[in-house]
Amino acid sequence: EWLGGVRLESLAGVAPLRWGRLGTLGGQINLLHASDLPRTDATGIQYGTFAYRDLAVRAAYGRLIGETLSAGGVLTFLSETIDDASGAAVALDVGFQSRPRRWVTLGAVMQHIGTPLAVGGSGYPHPITLREGVTVKIHRRRSARDVVLLSLEGTQAAFGASDLRGGVEIWPVRRLALRFGYRTRLASHPLGSSVGLSGGLGVSQGPHWVFDYAFVPFGFSGGLGLTHRASLGYRF
Repeated sequence: EWLGGVRLESLAGVAPLRWGRLGTLGGQINLLHASDLPRTDATGIQYGTFAYRDLAVRAAYGRLIGETLSAGGVLTFLSETIDDASGAAVALDVGFQSRPRRWVTLGAVMQHIGTPLAVGGSGYPHPITLREGVTVKIHRRRSARDVVLLSLEGTQAAFGASDLRGGVEIWPVRRLALRFGYRTRLASHPLGSSVGLSGGLGVSQGPHWVFDYAFVPFGFSGGLGLTHRASLGYRF
């Protein structure tokens, strides 16, 4: 459960083609849904309930180009239903990633290039967005796990405010990662600057199993409280 009875479900997986020599395929299904939402008229009087569903099905492909550059894309089918009205659309994301040095990773992606989504009326365009990011890996000692990851990401949308996000990942022990982040766009949020904070941890068990947990506050005082996200992964 996410917020106020709204549930977010997700299933994803990836598979290399010929051990990665031909690239990697991926897929994901996201479902955001809620039922028994209050239905009101123009005067605010409630007269029953309605349901909402937002489905996204994604297919992805990426491959290495040369020794330090990789590129890929994601094709997304979107379906949205509000009460008895529904609509569908298709969107495309394209991006690249480069490692000019072993300890530096650069990336950029153009998102939401697609057809308008119309639900019970005229359609509205996707928010075409450009994202750029950099990650720096700092080895504190010789151990492969004893590193600190610093990341910075900028976002510019076709309409809406720009955003800057930063994060850090620390491995205090071999199988435990601690993560902290901040989002500047939410620093002046009416619910307080704490809305921009996020944190979490990761636990690895052997070479295959990985557990990740994250929390995001939506205002500690007078807000919506904390949201929690957890995932369990298996590496092939």
